[in-house]
Amino acid sequence: MADALAEERRNRLLRRVDWRFLLDLDDEPRAVCFGDGELREALELVCASVARPEDGGEGLDLAVLVDPDASALAAAKTMLAPHGRLYAEWRRPLLGGVGRARRLLERAGLDDVRCHWPWPALLGRPPRFWLPLDAGAAATAVLASRRRARASTSAVALPALRRAAAAGLVPPLCAVAGSAGGDRSLLLLTGGGSSVNKVVGIELGSGAPAVVKFSRGPVGDESLEREAAVLAHVGRVRPQLTGTPRVRRVFRRCGRVAIEESALPGRPLIDRLDRRSHGELAERVTRWLVDLAGRQAPAPRASWWERLVGAPLERFAREFSTVVEPGELERVRGVLERLPDLPLVVEHRDCSPWNALLADDGQLGFADWESSEEAGLPLLDLVYFLEYAARAAGTDSAPADELARRCTALYCDAVGIDPAAAQPLRILCWLVHTHSDYRRIEADGAVEPAATLGDSFFLARLRDELARTEPAS
Repeated sequence: MADALAEERRNRLLRRVDWRFLLDLDDEPRAVCFGDGELREALELVCASVARPEDGGEGLDLAVLVDPDASALAAAKTMLAPHGRLYAEWRRPLLGGVGRARRLLERAGLDDVRCHWPWPALLGRPPRFWLPLDAGAAATAVLASRRRARASTSAVALPALRRAAAAGLVPPLCAVAGSAGGDRSLLLLTGGGSSVNKVVGIELGSGAPAVVKFSRGPVGDESLEREAAVLAHVGRVRPQLTGTPRVRRVFRRCGRVAIEESALPGRPLIDRLDRRSHGELAERVTRWLVDLAGRQAPAPRASWWERLVGAPLERFAREFSTVVEPGELERVRGVLERLPDLPLVVEHRDCSPWNALLADDGQLGFADWESSEEAGLPLLDLVYFLEYAARAAGTDSAPADELARRCTALYCDAVGIDPAAAQPLRILCWLVHTHSDYRRIEADGAVEPAATLGDSFFLARLRDELARTEPAS
């Protein structure tokens, strides 16, 4: 339970300072905080140092203020280096809104003022987005087009709320200054329920659209670096493949890794999935995964077994030891031993309907490559997608199974793998993903982890597949 409280607290604190990704500071800043409590505690997690204003000082990278007046802003300005940035938030209604906040900051000698409104900051929960108030209707249009945002607040109400926030009537009103933001505004999307969830920025303004992903901590650094490396690899080996982001740059923001990517067109595929569209969309995704894999010569099993099968199997045996039934691990191992030599392909490893985008012209694409594997095994992404697509569409089991057989046959034929390898690959898919459930349960700090592990979704899928496995002849 202590671990759960630690994660819950850490998650809340890191989200309290998500605004730091609006600042163009590369390294962890040396900050001064004109306030105490949770804000100071959060800053101490993400800053190299946090001073108090009474301590004095100069040449600092960041000043943070709450409900500042003109004198506090002027004092903060004297403590900043020429490259320094300032963050201010007004928690009470600010008469004059954005205009007054900008005047206060500019009179203190701070330029390039950008104002944001975090929502739902008044409901006792961390914000799900930071809306730029200088981007006008563009930001609200982007939010209204996103499924999760529509679930959070009405697309009809959002423009009115933005106007009220800009007028200072719906606090808090937040501002960053000295941020050298150029001609773009940044809409921050800060959803998810864990400290390892990424912050996603959508750049609004002139030029080609871009998405910027920010890591909140060291674990996120690793996954974003992996995403950038795999996407660069895809660009080299599949230059004609559409539907993958193109990495524009990898950089650091306040000490954490960030990557800027081209924005993919379209709306989430899950919005369009129902029983009628299920078959056509599943076949379209199958063909896209075929194009991603290509057709290559099989690699000797010995060259990839330990990395892609042996290590996940050992990890599963260790993490799920309290819930594995007698003989179950041996059966899984026996089925996996049937795998032949196989071509190595790029695996997305989170190939789900919510990560797929479908453009109006029919172009398909996939976002969120943080879990990807540059040299993985074929078919696993398709297995994962078909399971979740059937659930999202509400398709009955018999037609869903028939569709899965048809898509699997299409994929195996096009990629050049023995159809007999499909069943062990399906089991491997769920075996690999059990680690996700284990990490989530571990982070939640379950009082009875064995009972919680027994409810693992991926363990259940593995057992379902194992039950359908024919004995080796």
